[in-house]
Amino acid sequence: MRASIKQYDAVVIGAGPAGASAAKELADRGFSTALLEKRKRIGIPVRCAEFIPRFLNSYCDIPACSIAQKIEHMETYLPDESREVTSAPGYVVHRFLFDKQLAAQAVKAGAVLYIGTKALKTNNNEVVAFRGNRTVVFKTKVIIGADGPNSIVRKAIGAKKPPMVNALQAEVVLKQEQLNTQVFFHHLIYGGYAWFFPKGNTANVGLGMINQGGDSVRKGWQELIRLFNIESPLSYTGGQIPVGGLVKHLVKDNMLLVGDAAGLTHPITGAGISNAVISGKMAGAAAADALAAGDYSCLNTYKEDVEDLFGNSLRLAVANRKYQEANWSNDLDTLTGVIKKTWVAFPGYGLKKQERGF
Repeated sequence: MRASIKQYDAVVIGAGPAGASAAKELADRGFSTALLEKRKRIGIPVRCAEFIPRFLNSYCDIPACSIAQKIEHMETYLPDESREVTSAPGYVVHRFLFDKQLAAQAVKAGAVLYIGTKALKTNNNEVVAFRGNRTVVFKTKVIIGADGPNSIVRKAIGAKKPPMVNALQAEVVLKQEQLNTQVFFHHLIYGGYAWFFPKGNTANVGLGMINQGGDSVRKGWQELIRLFNIESPLSYTGGQIPVGGLVKHLVKDNMLLVGDAAGLTHPITGAGISNAVISGKMAGAAAADALAAGDYSCLNTYKEDVEDLFGNSLRLAVANRKYQEANWSNDLDTLTGVIKKTWVAFPGYGLKKQERGF
């Protein structure tokens, strides 16, 4: 069967928050844009704790229908059983509704959405994809990779696959109202933490940790079940979170990386939605400028802008993660000291290496 050929100014691979934001920017500027999504339903399955910071309102319209609960504070529970409460204004959202509405905004702007369309390979001038039972070749001038840490665009650019942490999560029924997000550190949850994020009548309860081999993740999950007394969960989900920081090559020729594919997931917290939206908008704007000028060198402004906005904070997070992993301890007081140096709730997080003794 002959491949179907389609022509667009830009092709965006991945219809999550990064891809939808990039596609909307391009379509708003009048450029024909294809938005490819391998799944048949936007935002499903949900592989996310579903918290977004309130400042994201400045970059996109957070759909009211997607907000499950407003949040004001985060409670951090340390191995020595002490607690720190910090300001963390934001929302726990229904992620599938959030993603779907962002994709709808891109389509409304003029982007063409192709669900159930898996990108197989790419080069500078085309994306080869499989849709239904046939091959589709998308001819294009600009390609934006919003297809996660295993991105085919990331591979085409030459960026290596990032280190990952394993994440498992259950949605449970809340027995009583919970106002804040909660984060728990435990020696069995190596290089990560457990979380309890309320969303109205239910809560997301999960963990992210490095697999040390053997049954380390299973032991971590068993501890989480004990910690939160999980019974009769409504659903389970899982996945992997990239924690390697910003990739070296964000742009190559006419290809750009955004969101998780670009390494913009925070290496300590695992948060990625806000950076995905912001980088998507930035990439879409740079791609539109390049298309308007007929000059791909315009794409380098995206690389520079990402470095200016995210570079230092991501390098700090990578350094903190390395220290955390190297100094993880079964001794509760020692591990508490490590977390106070490397977790975002504490003043030690932002200090220079020499000020923290590493």
